[in-house]
Amino acid sequence: MSFSVSDILTELRKRLGSRDDLTDPWLLARVNEALNVLNREVEESTLQQASTTFNTVSDQSDYSIDTNIGDNFMFLYRMSYADPVTTGETKEIGILSRADLESLQLDSDKISEQYEGYPFYAAIWGDTLTLKPTPDSAITITVLYVKRIASLDTTTLSFDLTNYEYDILLCGALWRANEALQDKTLSEYYREEFFDGLESFRSSEISKSLKGLNINVDFPEKTK
Repeated sequence: MSFSVSDILTELRKRLGSRDDLTDPWLLARVNEALNVLNREVEESTLQQASTTFNTVSDQSDYSIDTNIGDNFMFLYRMSYADPVTTGETKEIGILSRADLESLQLDSDKISEQYEGYPFYAAIWGDTLTLKPTPDSAITITVLYVKRIASLDTTTLSFDLTNYEYDILLCGALWRANEALQDKTLSEYYREEFFDGLESFRSSEISKSLKGLNINVDFPEKTK
């Protein structure tokens, strides 16, 4: 079942007692407070997956995330590109920490000549994505990533969280609303429901299927 932002506001008002002072802007602010908490937890819960592609530039190793990946980017969990040698296959790009990437020694003897100049590792520092080795030609890289959840407003009909994780979002908003209304008992109850729901989502199949993808990728065997 699909829910809209107005559905959430209506349900909030009903559960909070339909008070006259519970205006849409006040309720929406509580919803967005819950979204802010989700943004802090989203790295583990993988609530907002997204994908995009961008083209490398010859002899350029650094790429702006905002320009090449997308708004509200949080972190990568997979990168790949079409194998330049074997049609129909893909090459995975290992995702490393910035320190590991900088200390990585690339021995040309371990890289097949046909793969020289293609990136095999990536790291992020601030808003910059760095590839290593530096690409020497234009290739299309596919990026799978998690994005920050944008704030909601009354003009938004629905989005992933309202459609698929409505209960988590509702409990989060009820937690923050009762907290603002100084109802400690209900605030603590809905806070627990909110985090229980989030933990349940983390354990779901969709979440588990995305775990463990940030693995290092070995270079292909050198052609003899």
